Amino acid sequence: MIQTHRLILRPARMEDLADLHAIMSDARAMRYWSHAAHATTERTERYLTGMVAAVPEAEEYMVELCTDPGRVIGKAGCWRPDEVGYIFHPDVWGNGYAYEALAAILPRAFARNPDLQAITADVDPRNVASVRLLEKLGFEHTGSAENTFEVEGVWTDSVFLSLPRARYAGPAASIAG
Repeated sequence: MIQTHRLILRPARMEDLADLHAIMSDARAMRYWSHAAHATTERTERYLTGMVAAVPEAEEYMVELCTDPGRVIGKAGCWRPDEVGYIFHPDVWGNGYAYEALAAILPRAFARNPDLQAITADVDPRNVASVRLLEKLGFEHTGSAENTFEVEGVWTDSVFLSLPRARYAGPAASIAG
């Protein structure tokens, strides 16, 4: 578990299904994701089952507000040791929660993987807010590619970013556990 000033980041649990489905079934939240919004709870349950099975190896967390513990507002972390990902419910966008969560997760991901030279991100370039967030965290642009994901018959592009270990000097967070 990681606790920041406003957030609790903890491993996924099957009890998170309703909150996670509220996020992953929302077309706004999934607009730039690599697959379509989840049409059924069963689809989200399969996704969540994979997240739960990855605990404790994964550096991926469910995100709750300290003021509303138990209600998941998003998820963030390294879904692979070297690649970051995050998604939050649109109702909480614009409050700096993604930055706060990732600023707490990134140092821990580097600490847990001493051979890891960089953490990467693959972002739809239309997702300007996400690109800005990663830049604010110190990520650098490393390239781009066209037609990398097909979602409901529409091809999207990717911009690739990287946070080299040598360049990372991110903010510290209060880490518990």
